[in-house]
Amino acid sequence: GAIHFLSELIVSGFEPQDAMQMLNGVYILRGDGGFSTIDLLQVSLVTGEGFLHKWGAAPSYLKKARRVLRLGSPTPPPGVSADGKIRPECLRVSMGHGETLLMLSDGTDPAAAEQWLRGCGDRPPRELAAGLLGSLGGDADDRTALALCLKRCAAKKKRGIQKEKIFSKFRVSP
Repeated sequence: GAIHFLSELIVSGFEPQDAMQMLNGVYILRGDGGFSTIDLLQVSLVTGEGFLHKWGAAPSYLKKARRVLRLGSPTPPPGVSADGKIRPECLRVSMGHGETLLMLSDGTDPAAAEQWLRGCGDRPPRELAAGLLGSLGGDADDRTALALCLKRCAAKKKRGIQKEKIFSKFRVSP
């Protein structure tokens, strides 16, 4: 449904914000909105810079060591409001210095998630995602956590000149 529609629009050249507005319009016309939330990350694997687009989704977190930045504010999901006042958020993110981005599905307690992330220290993405879900209690079958961390890799030498280091490896941990 929503994932396929958004993917097709973005691959066709639409900007994510425009694609999300089109999805909103489709939901309003069909009368079946309010069931899909959006967390869409655009990030350059060269610079680690990008944007996190959110609409109706639970807060996300950018973590490095004990520093935790909460991203996103609660909004109704697409298809709920036809007046155009409720729009997707577009947040600038920088993941070029070892930060881990954590995205959570709805049904998680943002205050408990943030508290656990602040106290857990440095951990690999897989452990962060699993630990976060485990720390929230309740029915884990109804929640999902995704952790993404871009790691620098050394570029190969070419004709005696060291190429600039780039971001080319990443981990996604469900």
